[in-house]
Amino acid sequence: MLAERVANWYESGVQKGLQQGLQQGVQQGLQKGLQKGKLEGFIEGEAKGIKTALLAILTMRFGEVSPETKQAIDAIQKLEHLEQLMRQAIIIESLPLFQQLLFLKTY
Repeated sequence: MLAERVANWYESGVQKGLQQGLQQGVQQGLQKGLQKGKLEGFIEGEAKGIKTALLAILTMRFGEVSPETKQAIDAIQKLEHLEQLMRQAIIIESLPLFQQLLFLKTY
């Protein structure tokens, strides 16, 4: 009888421990996923803003930008590279020179 009670308490304790561990693990996983998602969303938004500004600069300085140039810019994911290209777009002499720079670099 006593052994049976102890076994029941033990089993109940194990079940509660597993349940609490599972809940805590799920909460931590969700929290980490949410933080990662926010960071990725921020970086994605930042990149989109730089791409928009870069295309606006090129259009203002040189006129219409080719679809190939737009696609090449859109394919770049690294913020540092986009920022470098934006600085170059401001000072470079011509669109063909910018396109050479864009297509020669591998991002």
